[in-house]
Order: sequence, then C-alpha cells, then structure tokens
Amino acid sequence: MKTIFITIFDIFQLKNFFYTDFFKKLQTIPLKIVIIGSKRRIDYYTAAINESGNPNIVVEGVDMKMKINRIGFLFNAAKQASLNTSSGTSFFTQRARVMGKWKKYLFYKFFNVFFSNATGHKILNFLDDLIFPPWEFQYLFDKYKPDLVFSTNLIASIDYRLLKDAKRNGVFSVSNLKSWDTTTMKGYLKMDANKLIAQNDIQKNEMIKYQQVPADKIVVLGNPGFDTYFSSEGLMTREEFCKYAHLDSAKNIIFINISANFINPFPEDPIINVDKWISEGKIKHTAQILISPRNKYGFSQEFLNSCQNIVIHTTADKLDSGAKSNTVFEKIEIYDLKNCLKHADVVISTASTITIEAALLDTPIISIGFDFRPVNYWVSSAVRNVDEHFLPIRKTGGVVVAGSPEEFLNAINNYLENRQLHKKERLEITRQQAQFLDGKSGERIAKFLISFLGDEVR
Repeated sequence: MKTIFITIFDIFQLKNFFYTDFFKKLQTIPLKIVIIGSKRRIDYYTAAINESGNPNIVVEGVDMKMKINRIGFLFNAAKQASLNTSSGTSFFTQRARVMGKWKKYLFYKFFNVFFSNATGHKILNFLDDLIFPPWEFQYLFDKYKPDLVFSTNLIASIDYRLLKDAKRNGVFSVSNLKSWDTTTMKGYLKMDANKLIAQNDIQKNEMIKYQQVPADKIVVLGNPGFDTYFSSEGLMTREEFCKYAHLDSAKNIIFINISANFINPFPEDPIINVDKWISEGKIKHTAQILISPRNKYGFSQEFLNSCQNIVIHTTADKLDSGAKSNTVFEKIEIYDLKNCLKHADVVISTASTITIEAALLDTPIISIGFDFRPVNYWVSSAVRNVDEHFLPIRKTGGVVVAGSPEEFLNAINNYLENRQLHKKERLEITRQQAQFLDGKSGERIAKFLISFLGDEVR
C-alpha cells in the first residue's frame, strides 16, 4: 500500500483540505495517509480528521519546538524582507520605520536592498540549509517510508523543513500556496518541492516573476476553500438564518468583518460610525449591523457597548489561549460564514479574502480605504488596498474602495438601494480568483497527487 504524508501545522488548512472533497477522494483508494501536525493538538486533529477510525489514517504529533531559535527567527525575518514587491516592503520595512523600530527597519532595509533579487535568493537558499539542519523528520521517513509528501502550506516554517527532508530522501513532494497574498507579501519562499499548486494564473505568474520558480514546476488547480461557495450545502433561507443569528428579517443586513489592527489600525471605527449613521437616519434604509468575530487576533466587545444597531453572532471557539490563538474551524463554522455573507445586503471589510468570498456569493462588497482618525499612510487602511494581491480585484470594478467617510456612506446607501449594482463585475472577481467554477478544486488536487502514486492506486 502506498503512503502519503500530509501536513496540518496550520489549522486553517482543515477548512481547505480535510472538510472538502480532497480528503474524501483520497480515501476512495487503497492508501495509507499520515497526517503530520503539532503534538499538542493531536487529539483535536484525530477527532476532526478521522471520525470513522479508519486504520489507514494515522495522525502523527511532532514532538519538536514549534518556535525556532533566535538565529532561525532572524533568518526568516530576512526572507520576509527579501522580496521586491510594494506590499512586502510596505508591510515590513515601512511599517517598522514609521513605528520607530529603527533596528528592525535597518535590518529589513538591508535585506530588501541587497537580497531581493535572484542572486540574493540563491545566497538565502545556501544559508537556509546551514541554519535549518537536515534530518529533523528522518524518524518519520524511516518509520513510514512515504511515497509522496504533500505540504499544505508552503510558507509554514515546519512545512518547508519537512520538504527539505523529503528532498534528501528522494521522495517526490508537492506544496501548496495557502492564500492570495502568499506570493507577494510573505517574503521570499524557498521552493524545495517538486511541484507547487497555485490557486489561479495570477499566483502562478507572481511566483515566476517574484520568486523565480520555473513555470513547469507550477500547476493551477484552484482553491479548495472556495468549493463550498459553489454548492448549496449548509445554506439556510434568509428567514432561517435571521432566526438563528437573532437578526431582524425585516431589516437590511450590513455585515462588517473585523480586521486585524495591522490591516485596519482602528477596526472598531467603521462599526461605530455605521451604527451612528443608522441611528441618525443617514443610512436611508432600515438596517442592522452583523458582527461575527472569527479571526485569530482576538476581539473585544467593550467598544461596542454604546452601539444600538449591532447584532453580535459568535459560533467559533478558540483552540489555544492568547491574543493570537487559532480559531477552530469546524464544518459548522464554514457554513456559518457562508450564510453570513450570502444573506448580507452589503459586506464591509478592508482588503480581505472576505472580498472574494462575498463575490462568490454575489453579495456587494465595500473595502475601507481610509481611516476615521489621522494615521501615517504606511500603517493605514489605505495602504492595504494597493497591495499587489488586491489590485487585480480592484481593477474588475467589483468592489468599491471607499476613500473617505462620504464615499463609504454613499456606497452603503447605493448597495442597499440596488443589490444588483456591479453584479457583472463581481462575477469577474469570481472568474479571476477562483478560476474554476465547478466547486471541485479539492477533488482536482487529490487527483493530481494520486497521479504520482502509480497505476495501482488510480
């Protein structure tokens, strides 16, 4: 029986791979599946991934420090700066400068100037093998003798260390680009895998342009996390959802996504101001604000105490404690977000993937491109709206980027007046970002992996 390693150090990939047809398809063939993740989460992974107790599915908890030493940490920071993109430079180098973190700024600036080129990347590759020694995962290769390694997230530190050992053991490996901003905003990416899965042609071209990855190493197969949006599975009627989320079905729903403060420095301000506009009658249609906190950066309800038109709908738990704990993505969470976006009359965010997900459901989207308080441009909401990964979406015209409170208010009123506004442009976002409209990206990726395991398992 053939054996495949699949990484799950990034818990978000449960949503993308293990709750989709990707995992279902892999289980239709005679295959031993070894899931490799953090030892401290092994019970959770086992329950979430292997509910049926399939003996051919094994969850291996890695007994190693998830945090790397200081030299490794600094080296990864150097790789973050060593990419010639405006989004990466603004997020790392310029933010450090305006925040007065001069040592960090000079560090980032040095690597941005001297290492964001092909020669610099070759030097980083050489240093990488010295700083991160081989054979950390050799005991797993000796124990299971895998035929294929699949890394679900190329940028995860432990993922690419596993890929190194796959290369040294002569095991064919495939990695995956987790998110739309991976190629331009996460720094230089070391590519030890034999093949890389991109979500769309935009990502493929960015990997070629910025990361010097040969075109023949990249295959475009879609984003399995989008598959659910092409299906009616888990969708409620509007009346059912309003009852479930304690919303007034007679009022319009303004869904506001709470951004992390490194994207929107004052994430509470849009909520507070929209609430005030509703109370003052500046929003011309009866409306309510839906808040559904689900990101991993924490959420405080204190600033909402004075708001009169807000419904807070929470379903997510936290797997770990702390401000940066991981949200647990159960299947119910995936369906819940889908319902929030589907039944909203307008979705508000700041250059978020929520923009794409709302477009997949044909819901109007506004991206906040200004700040209600004075703030330096390099840490403002405006700068995130000109990142490379967001610009193709802006060019479609399918999202309104509000550059002032007046534009923001007008956009809300326009969409509440006419939900069909920019419908064709939202469809263009769907075609551009999802690329495959069949809802079968998970299955497609599974078939791609199976193709490397030989005729006997096909």
